[in-house]
Amino acid sequence: MKRFLKNILWFVVVFVSLKNSFAQSGETIIKSDSASKNRAEILEFEFQDIQQNLVQNVQRNPIQEANEYVRLGKLFLKQDDAETAKQYFLKAISQSKSSRKKSFSLKSKSNDFKDYEAHYFLIKAYLKLGNTQQAVKYYQSRNKDFSKIGAWTLLNIEILEKQKKWKDLYDYCRFLEKKQFTKKTLLIIKEKKILAEAKGSVKSNFSNKDRVIRVSIDDKEEDLENLSYETKNELAKTYQQSNQIEKELNIREKLTKSAKISPKQKAVQQKEIAKIHKKQKSEDKALLILKESLKSAQNTSDFKLQKEILIELTALLEKKKKYREATKYYQNLLSVSKALEEEKEAVFQAKIKQKEGVVRQKESLKSIDYQREIFKKDQDISSYEQRLFEEESKFQKSIILFMSIGFLVLFGVLIWYHKQRKKLQKINLQLELKNLRSQMNPHFIFNSLNAVNHFIAHKNELLANEYLTEFALLMRNTLSQSDEDLISLKEEMVFLNRYCELEKMRFENKFEFKFQVDDAIQPEEYAIPPLLLQPFVENAVWHGLRYLEEKGNLLVQFSKEKEQVRIIIEDNGIGRRKSQEYKTSNQKKHQSKGVSLIQRRIEVSNQLSHQKIQWRIEDLEQGTRVIIDLKK
Repeated sequence: MKRFLKNILWFVVVFVSLKNSFAQSGETIIKSDSASKNRAEILEFEFQDIQQNLVQNVQRNPIQEANEYVRLGKLFLKQDDAETAKQYFLKAISQSKSSRKKSFSLKSKSNDFKDYEAHYFLIKAYLKLGNTQQAVKYYQSRNKDFSKIGAWTLLNIEILEKQKKWKDLYDYCRFLEKKQFTKKTLLIIKEKKILAEAKGSVKSNFSNKDRVIRVSIDDKEEDLENLSYETKNELAKTYQQSNQIEKELNIREKLTKSAKISPKQKAVQQKEIAKIHKKQKSEDKALLILKESLKSAQNTSDFKLQKEILIELTALLEKKKKYREATKYYQNLLSVSKALEEEKEAVFQAKIKQKEGVVRQKESLKSIDYQREIFKKDQDISSYEQRLFEEESKFQKSIILFMSIGFLVLFGVLIWYHKQRKKLQKINLQLELKNLRSQMNPHFIFNSLNAVNHFIAHKNELLANEYLTEFALLMRNTLSQSDEDLISLKEEMVFLNRYCELEKMRFENKFEFKFQVDDAIQPEEYAIPPLLLQPFVENAVWHGLRYLEEKGNLLVQFSKEKEQVRIIIEDNGIGRRKSQEYKTSNQKKHQSKGVSLIQRRIEVSNQLSHQKIQWRIEDLEQGTRVIIDLKK
């Protein structure tokens, strides 16, 4: 009873594992089928493009047509139809020759025939068809023209390899090593030379086969490391044929340790290593390596490889009488075999579709001349319809033209009227700005004369005289700038500094003033309306600093904020609110004349200019701060 239950449980485990394996294999086949479908779509798209170019080549440029035949040949070569590919390469070469005999005027780059590609892929087609004699013929006929091209040189290596002329291949590679090629081409030549040595030694084509093999492997161990996987694998096969097991094992073991190879390549090498150990009666070691090989193979979608490994594995397990473990791998073998059959069926169906596509393409190309005639007639009909349409629309176009001219005239009048209106507004604003400036000057002069009057009233004639001298210099600057809309910031700073000196003199050193200018600022690069800052400084002195019992401070700061200059006028006076308390009843009825004038000046200046001046006043705990932002 227990044995029966155990067998049922084992069957369930095997069934579940088989189900999972089938599901995974199904996903792999779907992915593979999707990839082949995408490839077929790309090839079909390329064919449609070539066909369209051939049909629309109404001018019948023979060189362009020959190039399209080269493209067709390459397309059929990709679809494993080497015979059709060969025919189109020959057709392209033949057409190019006949057209060049008839005319020597085709010199533009668009007319250059892809001579190298035509011969290169023609030889590839002959090699694929197994006709090495014709491949050699065409190679020798054009070798003089293309011998400096690395790919062309490698083509002759491929021909000699197909012919298995290992001695000739070895000598040819030695000759090529002395030539100047790219590093990649030279590496391939070196690999083929080493392979030719080994192959030639096995076939006894060389006089001293032992010496040749030693030169290849023992004395050039460092070169072996740089060989490609394909060359190393081919060398291992060569040593396998000559029963040089140690050398074969050495190469295959080094390959399995390489991080550059794929899981499939690793699985193949492990499988071959297991075969070697099996031959040497090291069955336990062979079994262990076969299991590792299976793990590597399961990371690939190669069911054929998995099947081969599983067959080896189950056979070896049965030989060692490990039937339960063999059964486990046998079940795995069944699922892989099924997946392989499904994959073969999918590949077979894909090949059928590909063949059908190739046949359809061939049939389509047979009627290319007929398609050209149809295309030409369609073009003639289209051009006739186009002429009819143009004649019918001439009258409509003339009407539209007259209406457009009328609209443009009307639009021009409206634009002229709008511009005149804008111009008038600008003139009015400029007049207002001049009027405001003319009001600023008397206001400033009036305040300054009050200061002189103050000195005379206190009988300080010396200070009054000194003040009048400084005041005269200041007035000269003011009058010279009175007609200017804008002055440089540097000029305004000089004027403001002189004004502060006068105010300090008037209030008998009641305050100290300081100018701070950021090093990043170039004052001559910024423009400012004249007498813009003076009213703010005047208010700071008159309504803030002069009421202080102790000595006050005035700070005028110029700093750079991105692409503009920020001007801060800050005092530690009594502030605006307390200053209001000190004013007389007559003073309370009138706001500061200077600030009201400057406010209107900024508004008008901003309307006339794209560069905007922004300003605001902030009340501090002690004193007032004015912030003015000025663009470059």
